Amino acid sequence: MKKILNGILIFIMIFTSLDILAVEVQKEESNKKLKIYEVKNIDIIKEFNGNIIEFYLKHHDLELVNEEKIEETEEVVEEIAVEPAPIVYDINPVNQNRDLTMLNELVAFALQFEGNPYVYGGTSLTDGADCSGFIQSVYLNFGISLSRSALSQSFDGYGISVNDIDVGDIISYGYNGQVSHSALYIGNGMIIHASTPEGGIRIDNMYIMPIITVRRIVN
Repeated sequence: MKKILNGILIFIMIFTSLDILAVEVQKEESNKKLKIYEVKNIDIIKEFNGNIIEFYLKHHDLELVNEEKIEETEEVVEEIAVEPAPIVYDINPVNQNRDLTMLNELVAFALQFEGNPYVYGGTSLTDGADCSGFIQSVYLNFGISLSRSALSQSFDGYGISVNDIDVGDIISYGYNGQVSHSALYIGNGMIIHASTPEGGIRIDNMYIMPIITVRRIVN
């Protein structure tokens, strides 16, 4: 009988030891799982025995817009092309008693090159010129130096009203206030200009494009 009781007691002790061991193992496994969440740079919600058991990461790239969270993947910087403001040209009074002899000669000189080629960047009256190169070369033949580009020629001389235009004046054309073409006024509402590679140096009506300014070179 005593042997039976000793056997039962040993069985209970073994069973209890195994149960305690199982509890320890379970506790250790539980602690291992809890330790997985021990991370830095977080906002803690709940903590148990020094272990974080619930947390969330603070995302600085989340923004609440219209009560909805959207992810801000990257900062987008839009480059807005700013158009330069149109230049305002002064309009000056004109001399009503001008001697047009030289300017009539200048126009007659320019007309002899009608039909010659347009060449971008060119200044040759015979082999080819662009719009400003043509006007520059015509005036240079009479000893008057002008700027080289259509834009810079829109500042040569002084500005006058289109209503006062006369032979030898320069017309600056363009869109949205930006000068892109120049021509020589030859009278009777007509111009001579180096137009395009297809058109060459030709005579046209003065209203081929919006007029930005009229420049008087010789007073």
